[in-house]
Amino acid sequence: MRSLLACALALTLAATPRIADACLWDYDTLKEESLGQADAAAVIGGDLHKHSKAFYEAKVEYTRALIAKGNATKDRYDDLAVALAKLGKHDDAIAILADKEQKFPGEYTTEANLGTFLAMKGDTKGALDHLKKAIAINPDAHFGREKFQIQLLEYLQRVASNKTLPENENFLGIEVGKDHAGESSVIIHLSRGHNPKVKLPTPPVAAIVGLMRFGDGQDNPHLWYALGWALVDQGNAQLAVRAFRRGELLGHPRAGKDGAVVSTTIYSLGAICCDPPESPKVQAAWAKITKLADAEWAKGQAADARRQTAEDAKLAKQQLKAVFGY
Repeated sequence: MRSLLACALALTLAATPRIADACLWDYDTLKEESLGQADAAAVIGGDLHKHSKAFYEAKVEYTRALIAKGNATKDRYDDLAVALAKLGKHDDAIAILADKEQKFPGEYTTEANLGTFLAMKGDTKGALDHLKKAIAINPDAHFGREKFQIQLLEYLQRVASNKTLPENENFLGIEVGKDHAGESSVIIHLSRGHNPKVKLPTPPVAAIVGLMRFGDGQDNPHLWYALGWALVDQGNAQLAVRAFRRGELLGHPRAGKDGAVVSTTIYSLGAICCDPPESPKVQAAWAKITKLADAEWAKGQAADARRQTAEDAKLAKQQLKAVFGY
């Protein structure tokens, strides 16, 4: 099955969360199907493979011309709509999907993208309605990862009316912030005896990493925090603490606390799992991890910037098919 998924989510904890995005499907996001551990590590390290505004402007012009010829495939309509949405032209993107529906009725990707664009406009109810219609058309879309997008949107609705929810539960439905007989719940989760042979990608890790690489999820503290827990669930403390660090920097109220506790499994410095996050031993371990994580992020962001510059140079030379892939 050819499935093209990406999701854009940009939310902050400082204000009522904007239920901004769900799943975007276009040519570029076919790559999400092959996300592996190296991709997860790259994204967590700041190498997100983002495109520039110039990329999407050129893609709109290029793809609109292909559609104007009258024989474009249904995928080109999605490409054009997503590019318009990336430029903030949501109504134009919705209009393109209306044209697509006339030519290719009942497509899963039409409903998925329409749900996204409505979410970007702030119409949460409409967004969820269309995303659920999409799943009704194709229940197994993208190996079941779509459920995480709906799960996140519904979670953020709850956060809007309960600001303390992130202190007690992440969007995956995992109870957080609880101590059990003196042990942190995140440490208990890490030490449950998971199979060390399990490798990425596996939902929800691949789904969340896809949101960050192909959407705007890199700015969402809820996603980073849940990614930390998903990696803990796999027994991957090294990547988990880096995900928690991003969540902390973006303002998640628990990410730094849980990240600090997990960091003691890497740099124990005499700390034990029962020490509270604010203890000197735990904070010493966290300081070592965060210094490394921040340096890795800066390096990854620099690599991303160089990639965008090289891509924009190809666009300037009119190497459009090579850049866009069609």
